[in-house]
Amino acid sequence: QACGDQRVSGFTLDKITLIQALNDCEALVSALNISRRSDFPWAKLRTPPTLLSDVMNNVGEIAVQVSLKRLVVCSAWGAGETKKDLPAWFRWVIDHSNVGVTYQVMKDKKRCFEVQLALDHRTAQRSY
Repeated sequence: QACGDQRVSGFTLDKITLIQALNDCEALVSALNISRRSDFPWAKLRTPPTLLSDVMNNVGEIAVQVSLKRLVVCSAWGAGETKKDLPAWFRWVIDHSNVGVTYQVMKDKKRCFEVQLALDHRTAQRSY
């Protein structure tokens, strides 16, 4: 549900939908992900490989316009600097399958916000 009691439905890549959903919101929590057609790591992607980056770039462009002050991005264990903490077998899966698309985009997304936005950017990483 969007801010207040208004619900906004639409496509995440549509800037007008994002503006309607985020207008006068102080914060956005993003748990957006790239999905595959099955859990098999080499399964074809169901979403465009650049979905996360494209949506976050759009959010970055409209953040000031809609008065967005805070962005919380849910990431994954092993994205960015925590990749070294993963078991070797899982690092291999990331590096050699479609699972890696998501990890690379999460790393790039974090870098994009650290450089481009004046938001309080925090990345919540999944832990087990």
